[in-house]
Amino acid sequence: MASGYVASPNGLELFLYSSAQPFTHGGDLANKTWGRNTGIRLNRLRRDGFVSLDAPYAFSSSLSAFPAFTTVPVSFAPSLVATCTGMATGAGAGGVGLALNAVTSVAGFVAVEVRLAASGRPVVGMELQHSDPCKGNFQKAIISWFNGSVRALDALAGQKLLLHVAMADASLFSMNFVCLT
Repeated sequence: MASGYVASPNGLELFLYSSAQPFTHGGDLANKTWGRNTGIRLNRLRRDGFVSLDAPYAFSSSLSAFPAFTTVPVSFAPSLVATCTGMATGAGAGGVGLALNAVTSVAGFVAVEVRLAASGRPVVGMELQHSDPCKGNFQKAIISWFNGSVRALDALAGQKLLLHVAMADASLFSMNFVCLT
């Protein structure tokens, strides 16, 4: 392996380079039998895919009974809202959303509740029971509530937030505030 890595042009992957020869570590270097049979390999890894928080295959009839955690206080700057709004194209586009990088089984899911850090109470309309569960394998799934009608977090810019996440049979790699387009 070569030391270090290179980010892919789209920023979603990391490129690591290695070389290969058809002999073992104790091979005969005096008698180089491999000739031109050697190469350089590109190893591609998903960004934010090295460490995950995993939830077991455990299901319940109540969403509050699923494995869950709450983040430390997080926030995003009002300037991000201005940037995202300026990038908007089409009706209803623009604003700041919350994106997940995760993988679930067919039955698994990830659901998110947004809370105000000052009170610890859920933001009205962004409660866990109204979260649209994310299912599948995705690097940038946008969290929504009420069947996709609530996605933008613009009104919460500059405030300290807690993200309460419930999961089942899922691996969560990262969460980011992103521009909705």
